[in-house]
Amino acid sequence: MKDRERMFGTRRFPFSLSLLLLVALFPHHLTAQSLPSMEAGARTGYIKTTSGEFTQSEAFAQQPLPYRCTLPRNWIAQSGIEMSAGVLMHEGEEMLVVAAGPVVSFTRPGAHWFIEVGSRPTLISERSMGARDFGGPFQFTSHFSIGVIWRQLEIGYRIQHISNARIYSDNDGINMNMLNIGWRF
Repeated sequence: MKDRERMFGTRRFPFSLSLLLLVALFPHHLTAQSLPSMEAGARTGYIKTTSGEFTQSEAFAQQPLPYRCTLPRNWIAQSGIEMSAGVLMHEGEEMLVVAAGPVVSFTRPGAHWFIEVGSRPTLISERSMGARDFGGPFQFTSHFSIGVIWRQLEIGYRIQHISNARIYSDNDGINMNMLNIGWRF
């Protein structure tokens, strides 16, 4: 029973639950649309913790899905898939980080800004880095970001959290402040 509680605990799937509620509350607003532009770019981040300084750099690509939801007050929720690969660094150590999963962007018609949330399954190449023990190779990366769009250029700020959602006994996650720049095709 404990394994089942751990697997379906409230900390594990908050993004999935939020997306499910969004679709359940506004199903008549969910429509297939022509695809918006694909985006590719790079992001980098930094955080200073009690166990030292960490930096992360990665390349990413984001493909919008053909589903969007019109919300009250003229908000639009656009679904997408994001893939990224990069390196997490700490005092000479390096770890490969690869992630792919769903994102939802929120904006209003004609706006040149966006808000985005996402949660992606993630693989890391090392179990630990410095004093941090991530528990194992399978992790989750969740984020909240805001940004601006100028023509095809996108610039954003992201708060990102990587941890294993307690699927391993050790769960030293890491929070990262990241800046990204992307190009929409």
